[in-house]
Amino acid sequence: MKKDPRVIAEKKREEERKNQIKADKAEKRRQKELEIERIQQEEQRIKDEAAQLKKAEGQKQKKLRKKLKQARSTFRKLAKTDKLGKFVEADIELLCQKMQLVNMTALVEAFSVQNNHTCSGKEKKKAAALFKKHLTHAQVLQREEEKKAEEVLAKQKLASRKALEKIEKRTSVWTYEEETMLQKAIVKFPPGAGKRWQKIADMINSIGDKTCKEVIRKAKQTAYKKETSASAAFESYQKKVGRKKETLEKKHPGQLGAGTHNWDRTSSNKTSTKEKEKAFLKKAQESPVITEWTADQQFALEQALKTVPKGPDRWNNIAAAVKGKTKKEVIRRFKEIRARILAHKK
Repeated sequence: MKKDPRVIAEKKREEERKNQIKADKAEKRRQKELEIERIQQEEQRIKDEAAQLKKAEGQKQKKLRKKLKQARSTFRKLAKTDKLGKFVEADIELLCQKMQLVNMTALVEAFSVQNNHTCSGKEKKKAAALFKKHLTHAQVLQREEEKKAEEVLAKQKLASRKALEKIEKRTSVWTYEEETMLQKAIVKFPPGAGKRWQKIADMINSIGDKTCKEVIRKAKQTAYKKETSASAAFESYQKKVGRKKETLEKKHPGQLGAGTHNWDRTSSNKTSTKEKEKAFLKKAQESPVITEWTADQQFALEQALKTVPKGPDRWNNIAAAVKGKTKKEVIRRFKEIRARILAHKK
């Protein structure tokens, strides 16, 4: 059976189309490979040029260093001949260290004198002026370098100190006994005492091992307060009352709040107990209250006492400098510290 020529032609066109697609893809791959090769060659060319430039620059710098070395050697010899005047050897060496080739060449030309030539006063003045000018510039450069070196050293020391403080902060562990001793030492040595933190550290080191920095850091983290005599007495009284109630509860279980078992006979005792509690509370309220002072507040108070001048508004200004405290609290704190110091001296 003979095939339809239209079908044959269609198949032929389809095959040609597929072949064309394959050829286009192959051409694209070839073009891509050529582009990659071209880019690689360009990169290699740039690298080669950079290497050549670097090599040429290195050779140029080498020649310049050689010329500078020769110029320095020549200048040393000329400056030490004393034909144009006497110059300090340390200044000559400073110029040789700091001056670049252009300035060094100018100095060499100014100091170059023929063997049998007698220098005039004008030539000597010119050489001395040029020497002084370049020496001043060299000294400025030296000071700037020293300043930069000091700044770098200070930054390194600061970073080292901060790292050490972080390590100390992580490794510093305080026991209950050491914290108790710290609280006692802060009360014993009030602010204003000479070598206060060293004395506190020595007191803590009687049972532990802490440095002054660790003690100060711990004191800043925790605010300590000294109890008034009235509040301490009232707390002692409360403990005694609590112990009596526990004893009564053991003797008469379940009847402490029931109102039975002859509690009427003890009603007068209860009344007197309540009156005593009220009396102690009233006494504690009337006595001066010592509020908590953090280490930052205490430091601000000490600085304000040193810096604020005397005058009608002195205590207002001091109170403004201490964050979180009123004028009355600041004055009371000052009087307490003064009283402690006087008592400690006695």
